[in-house]
Amino acid sequence: MARLLLLLDGLPVRSFDLHEPGIAIGRAADNDISLDDPVVSANHAIVRVKADHYLEGHQVALLEDLDSTNGTLVNGHNVRRHMLQQGDRIRIGRQEFSYEADNGGSLDRTAIYLPDEPR
Repeated sequence: MARLLLLLDGLPVRSFDLHEPGIAIGRAADNDISLDDPVVSANHAIVRVKADHYLEGHQVALLEDLDSTNGTLVNGHNVRRHMLQQGDRIRIGRQEFSYEADNGGSLDRTAIYLPDEPR
């Protein structure tokens, strides 16, 4: 299962599993990840999660800013929507997260050998 790691000085201090259909992030208490930070909007961002149609046992995660006041950064760039990749650094307010992709399936199981076509 993919997850977000909350970082403090670059070190993980808390882990949040990403589950379908997604998790909400913001200052309001009803968010899945509630951040006590005045620069975070009440409903700041959402990470939408779904099964990867191409890799069995894997998930894809789309980070979407919910028109927050101060924006959402991924790897130092302001984003409205971003397909998360392994190791992406997400900044929401003063909080920094790292995206850790799932390790569900093994890529070697998906390899297909196609013989050369006869000439």
